[in-house]
Amino acid sequence: MAMMSLGTQKAPSPSVVLPYYITAAIVFFVLTLLMLITSGSFIGHYFQPHILTITHLAALGWGTMIIFGASHQLLPVVMEVHLFSEKLAKWCYFLLLPGVLFLTTSFWFFAVGWTMELGALFILSSIVLYVINVYRTAKQNEKWTITSECIVTASWWLLLTAILGTLLVFNLKYAFFPREHLYYLKIHAHLGMAGWFLLMIMGVASRLIPMFLLSHHEPGRAVRFAYYCINAALIGFMIMAFLFNTEKYWPVFALMVLAGMIVYAVFVKRTFAKGVRTKKVDMPMKVTLTAIGIMFLPFILLLVIALLPAYATEADITFSLAYGISILGGFITAIILGQTFKTLPFIVWMNRYKKLIGKTKIPLPRDLYRESLVAYQFYSYLTGYILLLTGVLTHIHWLITIGCIGLLFTAVCYNVNVFIAVTHKVKKIPELKRTTDGIRN
Repeated sequence: MAMMSLGTQKAPSPSVVLPYYITAAIVFFVLTLLMLITSGSFIGHYFQPHILTITHLAALGWGTMIIFGASHQLLPVVMEVHLFSEKLAKWCYFLLLPGVLFLTTSFWFFAVGWTMELGALFILSSIVLYVINVYRTAKQNEKWTITSECIVTASWWLLLTAILGTLLVFNLKYAFFPREHLYYLKIHAHLGMAGWFLLMIMGVASRLIPMFLLSHHEPGRAVRFAYYCINAALIGFMIMAFLFNTEKYWPVFALMVLAGMIVYAVFVKRTFAKGVRTKKVDMPMKVTLTAIGIMFLPFILLLVIALLPAYATEADITFSLAYGISILGGFITAIILGQTFKTLPFIVWMNRYKKLIGKTKIPLPRDLYRESLVAYQFYSYLTGYILLLTGVLTHIHWLITIGCIGLLFTAVCYNVNVFIAVTHKVKKIPELKRTTDGIRN
């Protein structure tokens, strides 16, 4: 109820938020369809047109698109302030969408030139507007919490990721970087994964998980410890990569991030233990908690990569591809699949019913979607994800294909449920009759 009352007062217009959700859902379907069509590409090097397209479609059109939308809605909730500018939020969307289309289409045909460069510049411009909006929104908050720090810092890491990514696009044509392209591509990927996705999800979830579970275990030292571990690792990573031009200590930084995430997982466990709703956890929350468990797999794969001998080039390529899938297709996708149906139904519910509260019987946010579809989506996702990852590691094409089919079915369920939620209409419900004794049906 706290989220509902607060969100009703502070939330931006649905026209700001819903386009992000709808677009991300469509992109998720297109993404999984392309994965199925090009399933053979997952046996080979990750630096090839189809894998580059799928990776950036997943990172920008799916993950970043929906986080942008959700964060424009959730910033007022977690920071207890109004969104600084709805216009900036809309322009952010109008720049991000064509940017993703230009960039990914150029990658698909590997058309190095103005379309790819224009796409990168559109995306960078969108991110600049997003960072301004996040910072100016957070600045209104008198109580600067660890949640605020995570969200604002994540936006700055996203900006650095986008700047480096834009430079890499231009580097394909002009080749101005002193080292090979793949060296900087790895830096770009890790900044985005840990600095943007991990910090943002960790920050928002540290506020929303206790809220949804009705837990009194607020984010404190555990989340702050994870925050400093991740940022220290990223800063060290950048210093070694750019000033000392070496990958030698990268596994050390990965272990620092792992230490932070272990402490964060303990925080989630304690939050769950102290929650009022833990006995009746709904399906979206189960998916979210599963995602927290999945987030440790990338660190295992990264450790394997670090321990591989220098001559094991083929194994390094295979595990690197599996590592990317375990983050974008694992932790990030899983938590989006869960949290979409904790946030989107509420956004629609608030828009449709906020004027009817106390005047008539109204449905709950969970009535605006089909929990059974969330269950089908979850089980098909787990099956598809496990089979895809296994197929990539073993180079078995039919496993990859079946895994992609499972993910495509997941995307279909997800899109149907998003459509049900956003097209929900208010039905005529009998008004509550007021009497001298109070309010009764």
